[in-house]
Amino acid sequence: PFARPVLEQNALRITETNAATCKAVLEVMAAEIKTLQTTPKLATTLLVLPRSFADFYDFLALVEEAEDFISNQDLDYDFQLANFHPDYLFAGEVSTAPSHFTNRSPYPILHILRAEDVEKAVANLSHPERIYEANIKRVNELGSEYFTALLQRCKQK
Repeated sequence: PFARPVLEQNALRITETNAATCKAVLEVMAAEIKTLQTTPKLATTLLVLPRSFADFYDFLALVEEAEDFISNQDLDYDFQLANFHPDYLFAGEVSTAPSHFTNRSPYPILHILRAEDVEKAVANLSHPERIYEANIKRVNELGSEYFTALLQRCKQK
């Protein structure tokens, strides 16, 4: 329900960076936020980190820094972050659970979203909490092997 309009309107920006430190990634993220602020036709940015933050826990530290940056810049009401990582693990779930694949990606990614767009999308759904439940159900049906192969194919392209 969220991605289709963005893709149909060509409002997705994908930026790849070689930044390897939190500070350097935050500088790129700040520039991407500025681009979103000055380009109303863009809805969201995927900030892809293909050569850094391979360690999931280092990535989580980056995510915390990025969220603090948004808060410290008083941008909480304007932007939200989602995050994805090849080794994403939800706390409290066994490491082999297919549910982890809802937040896995070929590379570490910070997804910068306009908060207003998220609020509008959620407001148009009668039960937005069911999206997550439906996603978990679907990945459980398809299984870990399916998504492991899919992510491998993505990295080969």
